[in-house]
Amino acid sequence: MTGDWAFHILNVGEATQVAPTPIPGAVWLLGSGLAGIVAGRRYKK
Repeated sequence: MTGDWAFHILNVGEATQVAPTPIPGAVWLLGSGLAGIVAGRRYKK
């Protein structure tokens, strides 16, 4: 038994592919979050 058995069990050694993030959805989410932060800061003042 070699020392890299954990990599085979956990599939760490194999490269995984990440699904691409849809840019329009990410922009809307980021923009609405920033607008919420700005609105919250203005509301406190």
